[in-house]
Amino acid sequence: MDALADLLADALRPRLLDDEGGVAHYAFELDSRAAGRRGFPAELSEAFARGNGDPKLELEAWIQDDGLPRRLDYVVQLAPVRTDGKLVLPARTVRVSYELSEFGEPADQDG
Repeated sequence: MDALADLLADALRPRLLDDEGGVAHYAFELDSRAAGRRGFPAELSEAFARGNGDPKLELEAWIQDDGLPRRLDYVVQLAPVRTDGKLVLPARTVRVSYELSEFGEPADQDG
């Protein structure tokens, strides 16, 4: 949870998109290199720490009125991958959404 709080503290250009039903919906950007050095997003952190990928990572967060995050979404634009001049993977967009709940409960290591 501390890593997420640190990450949100580094938000660039935060904007409140909606505030309804006790949940505030924000959009913001992060420097992808700084996020990568913090280990976020886990599946891309090494690439981001090296400076691969977009320089800015766009995110959205839904924060409950108790201050706890409920959802975190981000989109990553990945460049085409070529080997010996041949296209191996086209440019693609990866959309990720984390639903967060049951704060204070032990994590289920099996699921």
